[in-house]
Amino acid sequence: MGEINDVRIFAPGQDIASWQSLFEEMEVQGLIEIIQKPDKFYEVRGSEKLKRGYFKIKLLRSGL
Repeated sequence: MGEINDVRIFAPGQDIASWQSLFEEMEVQGLIEIIQKPDKFYEVRGSEKLKRGYFKIKLLRSGL
């Protein structure tokens, strides 16, 4: 099994929600395990449209 990875996503609000959905679908397929999801998406300093989210994800190599 893989180590736990810290993943930061910087994207527009709609895209960052899509990233979270993609991670959740990958978890359903047994490719990853989501250890921690963001409680909320944070504003990115200096950008009006970008948000950031922090995930902790474990890559399940057996699914690859």
